[in-house]
Amino acid sequence: MIKKDILPGKLVWFNALDGLELQGFLLEPKKRTYKIAIFLPGMGGEFLWKELLFSSNILIKNGISFFAINTRGSGIIKRFYSEKGSLKLGMAFEKFEDCIKDIGGAIRFVKEIGYKNVILIGHSTGCQKAVYYLYKTQDKSVKTLVLLSPTDDYNYNKQKLGRNFDRIIAVSYTHLTLPTSDL
Repeated sequence: MIKKDILPGKLVWFNALDGLELQGFLLEPKKRTYKIAIFLPGMGGEFLWKELLFSSNILIKNGISFFAINTRGSGIIKRFYSEKGSLKLGMAFEKFEDCIKDIGGAIRFVKEIGYKNVILIGHSTGCQKAVYYLYKTQDKSVKTLVLLSPTDDYNYNKQKLGRNFDRIIAVSYTHLTLPTSDL
């Protein structure tokens, strides 16, 4: 029999600032705290990352709650819901600037349940999203910013795709339409 580790947290749903329904996993210490770390995954990443959730124990042991979220860029292509119906989003259709709506919605949610001090933890592309959010909003509830494995997505992909980069980008822009404008 395989032993399964069980995390003492809860799956929650919250709305981005534009009403898009997102999910997260909330872990809280036994003693009440007003500090919470919000984890922003990288390109296509999702909150259900076993190593991350188990490493969150360090925060919990230090009296800081942990909230790992999905964003509209989670997964490659995924169905999301809002009051206006369902949308096809995910990394393939994400508009970077919409990260403000996702992060803002997560912060609004944690404030509504009693948190006052927010730590933003970005991983990979989540780093750019965290920095962009703070630059655009100047949100005073964010007290700390943690950047884990920041990457330059443009140049990383340019190097990875090599001489095919320009052709792939041209084809992508010609064939993709971004459904986020419907929100």
